[in-house]
Amino acid sequence: MNELFKDLIDMSKVVIYMNDILIFTETLEEHRDLVCKVLQCLQDNDLFLKP
Repeated sequence: MNELFKDLIDMSKVVIYMNDILIFTETLEEHRDLVCKVLQCLQDNDLFLKP
């Protein structure tokens, strides 16, 4: 999982912990963009989330 999000992890914006994906941003706009990138990455790799 870390390999999929390596670019975002290197930016210190995303942390993968166990089965959680944590997203850190300073603005709402940045947060929305990052959430879209994370979801797109998951979709591109045939992964899904459960609440």
